[in-house]
Amino acid sequence: MTVVDSHLPRHAAQRRIGSAPIVWVAALLLGVPAFWPGLEELAAHWTTTAYAHGPAVPAMVAFLLVRALREQTRTAPGTGHARFGLPYGLGLPALALGVAGHLTGIGDLAAYGLVLWLAALVLAAVGPANLGRAVGPLLLLVLMLPLPQIVQWETTTTLRLLSSEIAVWVIRALGVPVFLSGNVIDLGVVQLQVADACAGLQFVFPILCFAGFFAILARAPLWHKALMIGAAVPLAVVMNALRIAATAIAVDRIGPSVIGDTAHAVEGWSVLLVCILCLGLLPTLLRAATPVRLRAAPAGPVYDFSTEGIGRLALRARAAAAPRSLIGLAVAALVICGALALIPDRTPLQPARAGFAAFPLRLDGMVAAPGELDPGIARVLAASDYLDVTFSGAAAEAAPVNLFAAYYRDLSEGSGLHSPTICLPNDGWDITDISTRPVDMTGTPYATFTATRAIITRGRERQVVLFWFEQNGARRASAIETKLRVFRSGILDRRTDGAFVRFVTPIRPDETVADAEQRLADTMRSSLPHLPAHIPL
Repeated sequence: MTVVDSHLPRHAAQRRIGSAPIVWVAALLLGVPAFWPGLEELAAHWTTTAYAHGPAVPAMVAFLLVRALREQTRTAPGTGHARFGLPYGLGLPALALGVAGHLTGIGDLAAYGLVLWLAALVLAAVGPANLGRAVGPLLLLVLMLPLPQIVQWETTTTLRLLSSEIAVWVIRALGVPVFLSGNVIDLGVVQLQVADACAGLQFVFPILCFAGFFAILARAPLWHKALMIGAAVPLAVVMNALRIAATAIAVDRIGPSVIGDTAHAVEGWSVLLVCILCLGLLPTLLRAATPVRLRAAPAGPVYDFSTEGIGRLALRARAAAAPRSLIGLAVAALVICGALALIPDRTPLQPARAGFAAFPLRLDGMVAAPGELDPGIARVLAASDYLDVTFSGAAAEAAPVNLFAAYYRDLSEGSGLHSPTICLPNDGWDITDISTRPVDMTGTPYATFTATRAIITRGRERQVVLFWFEQNGARRASAIETKLRVFRSGILDRRTDGAFVRFVTPIRPDETVADAEQRLADTMRSSLPHLPAHIPL
């Protein structure tokens, strides 16, 4: 932080409280209303396994910051701050994200804004001369944020498939016969499903946090620090794969009785602790393997945990004068708080709809057999209501046609929509052809629109899949485009509901893809007129 005038007697500087601490705390507290949806979102995510490390991140960052600023550059009050625009460059967009979170009900927006706001306040306080010392610790704040849900699903799927493949390779190397189909490890007598909890995502973020923490504290050259951070994700994936392999071998040798919630939790914590231990030892191993002339770091302990000088820093900070940028951010936060108080209630509208239970099961000579999702899949889907019916007869006489639709009352809460391309590989399906196609449903409420069409295969089975996303009367082929539309619709229309619609039919050996697509189109023409009652346009 900027210190008081160096001409003041030291004891006088230590007695008085400068304006910087007061303004900094005021700006922080004034930001709470602006970022309240983000705080709620973080609190909800920090109760999950993947983000349970979140509350520890601010403490780690605070510790690293005060250590980094012990030897901060001392300047006279205001020196260098007048032209220091970075705090405004971070703080004003942060407040805009907070307002957007309020208007749309999307807490993630406000959460991302909160991190930018904290960084802006810190940089405003320490000034441009200490920018380099503060950036490293501040970057760790990103690791307490939840990933956008679409990105999280894709990341989880990728990590799960990779972990499954590595685990199967290890199992085979140990002489155990095994077959992998998607995320199902088939041991012959027993089949193991590699679930989301085994994907490794719950290890990646805490391990990345500790990798960054250790890298900043390590007395090592920059390339050693880069190796430590770069090793975090591969280490998490490999260790998680070994955990899956060990479980599979134990099941093969002992039986399914070895699988249980307690054993699963113990294995998870053991893997995490081993990963942290490996990362902690890595700089020692790198120093031992690196020639002295290439180390570019002082001799002595590998880590610098010293707290010497923190007391002097506290005294200087206590008496510091508030720079203009910090005062400006506090005023901006005050203005935003006042503006938010004037915004009318933005509770999302809930359009009237009939439940999917009322969807007709007889259409134009077709009879629909209702289905029910596995409880685990339904929990991950997290839909407010869903429809799963399979038509046979008439248009579906040659082969059945499945209609699946999931409705979400509020997509701003982070629930819901994701492409089947994320979950199909988990069931062993390969996507051999995928593209967007125009769909002509003239004569139905849907007219013409664009959907995604895919051909999927599993062994000798082939299916054609057609799906799209609904939001406020518009259809999109992309889940990401639909999420962006939720942002716009939430502000303009207060509509944040949405849905996913999918039609699937097998491609029989004696027919072409065009035949199967025609069967889908015929079934769609019969069923789509009934959907608006359940998915409001």
